[in-house]
Amino acid sequence: MSRANKGEWSEFYVLLKLLADREIFNADENFNRIATSRRPIIKIFGNDGLEYRFTKNGDVKIFRNDDFRGKISNDEVKADAENFFKEIINGNGIFKIDSAEEIMAKFQRDKIKASSRKKADIKFQVHDAATGENPICRYSIKSYVGDPPTLFNASKSTNFKFELPDVTDAQINKINSAKKIAERLKLCGELKFIGVTSQIFAGNLNLICTSLEKCLAEMLKISYRDGVENCAENILIMEKNNFMNLARVDAYRYKMKKFLSAVALGMTAAREWNGREDADNGYIIVKTDGEVLAYHLFSRDAFETYLLNNTRFEKPSQDRHHFGKVYVEDSRKFLNLNLQIRFKS
Repeated sequence: MSRANKGEWSEFYVLLKLLADREIFNADENFNRIATSRRPIIKIFGNDGLEYRFTKNGDVKIFRNDDFRGKISNDEVKADAENFFKEIINGNGIFKIDSAEEIMAKFQRDKIKASSRKKADIKFQVHDAATGENPICRYSIKSYVGDPPTLFNASKSTNFKFELPDVTDAQINKINSAKKIAERLKLCGELKFIGVTSQIFAGNLNLICTSLEKCLAEMLKISYRDGVENCAENILIMEKNNFMNLARVDAYRYKMKKFLSAVALGMTAAREWNGREDADNGYIIVKTDGEVLAYHLFSRDAFETYLLNNTRFEKPSQDRHHFGKVYVEDSRKFLNLNLQIRFKS
């Protein structure tokens, strides 16, 4: 039987919840439902030609490659969704759900979640009353049930390299022996940004904005040295001090929003990115009470504001990602800081 964490189980829960509700609402920048944003769901797509369609009374009819495979009553779907969410709430760590195998077989699903290489976790067709059209939407899913999800994962590719012109050979051991990175950075003096250590990641950042590398480097210094991990608070310091001497200080906020949006919808550090958004309609979030809401890219500013206001810089493992200590190359001293961003709790 499959075992997963709360975030992974939540992906299958979203399918059950949408099948039970047969509609989706948008969220505002503060996680609240926008009552006027209701969009009825026409059908939900699965892998290998799987489709879930609705009867007039709300029952779910299952098709594979247009062949009818079965029907489930709306009452049964609602009960399954409610019970499945209770199981997620009660789970800890990596756990199994006793009823999962039976429920997944009923809905003819063989996997809990989508491929990790794809940002889009679910695809469905809705009716848009404003336009009269029936677009097919692809969303990434983020769950707030359990630990806050990661938005941007750390790796060796997400290291930002700084030169330390004030550090002498005699100071290296003293700096590296300090327990906390903040203490080391304060002993280092000037941190001169050299660049992102991964050419692929650097290219992806430059595709978004040519000065984004420098902006993120300054924000990393504020996060690690001064302890300001909250992205929105970090941006306020950038705007107040204008470290890059920009003509408009609101450009810092703009750059960070575009970066967060890009990583939310497809950009990673390890693969060359062409600017295409894989989850091309936005995010679906699972709230702690089980409500499922969407951030649709028609409301792009609300989506980007939600990302900025609900994320923080996180300190990943120093040993695993090779950062946080002074090292020497060609008699020059350097130190790496690593970028990882997680949603706030």
